[in-house]
Amino acid sequence: MAAVLVADDMDDVGLAILDSDFLLAQWNRAGFELTTDAWVVCRGADGIIGYGQAHAAQPGIVESWGVVHPGDRDRGVGSALLDLIEERARSPALDATLWLRRRMGASPWVR
Repeated sequence: MAAVLVADDMDDVGLAILDSDFLLAQWNRAGFELTTDAWVVCRGADGIIGYGQAHAAQPGIVESWGVVHPGDRDRGVGSALLDLIEERARSPALDATLWLRRRMGASPWVR
């Protein structure tokens, strides 16, 4: 998963900013459940090509993000992850309002 983050950073800004330490910090946050709050997208033997997560950061607020490997963009992976994030944010377990930032160009935050 860290390799996808690095590839995304390199493609976007030419510098690796997020790495495995970032992921471990995300996964070790209080209340974060990897089995219900995160999704990994794989493509056969090629391995991981996408990741998304949604987590109740505080009562009434869901923090979420996702990433798709640059070589696998525009194939519906990001849209599928966004659907999972929205579905999770609406679940009674989180019961919160979800604010999303779509990655397409300079799209504003949407509700």
